[in-house]
Amino acid sequence: PELITEGETGLLVPPGDVGAFSAAVARALVDEPLRCAMATAGPSRAAEFSVDRMVAGTEATYHRVLGG
Repeated sequence: PELITEGETGLLVPPGDVGAFSAAVARALVDEPLRCAMATAGPSRAAEFSVDRMVAGTEATYHRVLGG
């Protein structure tokens, strides 16, 4: 859920909810503009979660907490 923005970079469903999963898959199958928009938006959103950004964020937190 941290990576997916509902309807923009993917479709979220509750864990174990087969009906919701089926509905999301059906929606993606029939809604080509939505599918294309999610495929376009997904990689840039995923890049926000790179290892480099994670390390930089962790380092900034340590500096802030330790007063450096």
